[in-house]
Amino acid sequence: MLVALAMALPAGAGAEPLILAGNGEEIAVEVAEVEPVFMHGRPSLHLLLTDRSGAAMADLTGAMIGERLTVSVCDRDLLRAVVRERLEGRAIINMPTIEASIAVAEVMRGDAACDTLSVHFPG
Repeated sequence: MLVALAMALPAGAGAEPLILAGNGEEIAVEVAEVEPVFMHGRPSLHLLLTDRSGAAMADLTGAMIGERLTVSVCDRDLLRAVVRERLEGRAIINMPTIEASIAVAEVMRGDAACDTLSVHFPG
């Protein structure tokens, strides 16, 4: 069951890109929509990339099956996981708390500064 906590909005002018890194490559992808949600009872972040960024994500992850991928924003790692399949422009990332999900969404939309993430992702 997917329960939306906030309306999905497109990223704004000051939006921070999502960074995908692994296998010796790092790409910045543009998020078209970001939404904090509860997915299977866990606080999560639902992401939809732009078409161009979705294609770049698919190319990168398609070449990385079995390799470790790091997903970050503002130099804060959101996820480190082994790629199991090619990802095609949509992602759901589990977050430590719903407050962290909301904070990341606000930064990715350009509604908050990167330093607001330090409370949720120290170090």
